[in-house]
Amino acid sequence: FPSHDMDNVRHAGVIANYVKEALPEAIFIGKDSDLLTVSHSGMLGLLVEVCTEQQKRIEELERRLNGHA
Repeated sequence: FPSHDMDNVRHAGVIANYVKEALPEAIFIGKDSDLLTVSHSGMLGLLVEVCTEQQKRIEELERRLNGHA
């Protein structure tokens, strides 16, 4: 993003427009521009919850595969 004075270092992250659809409270509009920014700390709780629920689902499927349903 040369027009937004970004450095030439590669960055990893998420696309604010995609996050906005699922978690709008984690998105902010920059004060000096119209760029959307993501509060990664605002996403953390949701990510932990999703991982926890996914792990429960994996364990349940493993129990079914092993005949312990």
